[in-house]
Amino acid sequence: MVKMEFPGWKNVAAVLVGCVVAAIVFEVFLRVYNPVHFTVRGDNITLAANETIHIENKDIPNIDKLIKVWRNSIGFRGADPPVGLDGYLSIISAGGSTTECLFLSDGKTWTDLLANKLKKNFHPLWINNAGISGHSSYGHYILIQSYISKIHPKVVLFLVGANEIQKSETHPNERAIMQKHDSTYNFKTFVNYLASKTETVYFLQNINRFRQAAKAHLYTEPFDVRTENTLSLPDMAKEVRQAKAENAAALSAYEQRLHRLIDITVNSSIVPVLITQPVLYGNAIDNSTGKDLGKLKFAGNYNGELWWNIMEMYNDVTRKTASERNVFIIDLSKELHKDSRYYYDWLHFTNTGAQQVSEILYKHLCPFLSEKYPELNIGKCL
Repeated sequence: MVKMEFPGWKNVAAVLVGCVVAAIVFEVFLRVYNPVHFTVRGDNITLAANETIHIENKDIPNIDKLIKVWRNSIGFRGADPPVGLDGYLSIISAGGSTTECLFLSDGKTWTDLLANKLKKNFHPLWINNAGISGHSSYGHYILIQSYISKIHPKVVLFLVGANEIQKSETHPNERAIMQKHDSTYNFKTFVNYLASKTETVYFLQNINRFRQAAKAHLYTEPFDVRTENTLSLPDMAKEVRQAKAENAAALSAYEQRLHRLIDITVNSSIVPVLITQPVLYGNAIDNSTGKDLGKLKFAGNYNGELWWNIMEMYNDVTRKTASERNVFIIDLSKELHKDSRYYYDWLHFTNTGAQQVSEILYKHLCPFLSEKYPELNIGKCL
């Protein structure tokens, strides 16, 4: 009898054992030292509290060369909540990277600048910045649920829209949490469970989130509009119709999330204020350089005009939802001029841009707050 041997199986087994050992080593390493702190673990948010970050800036113009960011005992930017917060006009700004303003030093974010303006009109006043880069309205929902509702500020400002673009329709684990239907169980909920238990899955899950954000063009490099390539799209109406069809599911999901975000905010006895997302790209001439921003190539087969039309689809959802729910809205996307001095890329604000944002928000917010909280008003809005 001839004895059959399968040396290949030994090699496969050796590879599998090696992979298991490597995974265990990687898990142990991450438990001892994780070089990167991510805010999302499964379906939970974990904030880094009492942390100071120093960022050396060598490439981005119109912002500080050395950026200092401090996070308080909650994990937000700004002063710790004072004793007797109920007696304060307390405001928290929530949003993605355009709210967090990670590359703007403390005191220079639009939240900080807005606070400096409002303190002349309201006393006592407490404002924090709870922006988290990459977070969508789903992340804001979890933030309200896990953190903000426990602090119980009077007002939350939601700058929303950019991180909703091309975000696929509400997936089952979102529906389970936001609608409290716990019966849904699928692969994504299993991955979220593993992420809550293991550092390796937690790390890989967040790397994937960054990859998806990059795919949606939410992370861009600083650029000079004077040297950017151009892209002409002969039939813009056709391109817009196609983009609307491609984004239909994401737009519908965003509308659902926004309604639920308003629900949880109002049910927590907090007043929501919605803010539309401004961007540099669009069918306009750059105030500073005279360049046509609509013809500049944005990414892939998009140019500035087409991508602006897509951004406005999501801003329209914000406007429509605010109208339906009788929520105060500030249409920042229409009021902030398209000027490259205000942005260091297509989306994120420079120091000058944050100043302009704060002035627009103050103009609308101060009268609204004066009417709503007259007992805390100490001066006429300018």
